[in-house]
Amino acid sequence: TACLSCPARTTGPQGSTSSTNCFCAPGTFGEIVGSASECNECPEASYCPGGPTAFPCAEGAWSPSSSLVVDSCVCMPGYYGQNGGECTVCPSGHSCEGGWQAPVLCPANTYAAPGSSGCSACGANSSSAAGALTCTCEEGLYDSSYFGRFTNGTCWRNGCEDIGLMSTGLCEQAASALGLAYLADNSVGNDGCHLATVNVSG
Repeated sequence: TACLSCPARTTGPQGSTSSTNCFCAPGTFGEIVGSASECNECPEASYCPGGPTAFPCAEGAWSPSSSLVVDSCVCMPGYYGQNGGECTVCPSGHSCEGGWQAPVLCPANTYAAPGSSGCSACGANSSSAAGALTCTCEEGLYDSSYFGRFTNGTCWRNGCEDIGLMSTGLCEQAASALGLAYLADNSVGNDGCHLATVNVSG
């Protein structure tokens, strides 16, 4: 008796005596109904060794479609870990390009939040040590949004030195936070303002 082929996109062990021994080929998943197969291409971020199930990669990992084995699951940028294993979120102050490469310490004058794939440069008038989560304003300068000592944005002298980029409301807020008076400056032809250097409290 001649051997019969398994349905399309399926396979079976050598010496099979029934179509019930056929299963979806590696790289696909699904069921076989009678003599017809309902095998679908294994989706991205999954692996399919063959049979009815597509197994998802671990959180933070990705694989191309039609992947056959768990080792096809590779940690995405912002994560690190062995191929086919668990992926760990990149720690703050480090960058992770993905895959099994260990986190790389961010150099001085850069920063990175957890899960970063790269390090970002500190804003103007701010700096950081290596491995920083945030940058620190230079002495006498304050973040233009939060008026604090720590910032990942640009620092302005006394809160809003750069005329035209800060609204009057923000200047008033900065003046209040820093205990300074503010002066509207209309001579520059815009709605900018700057802080006076006189302490309100005297």
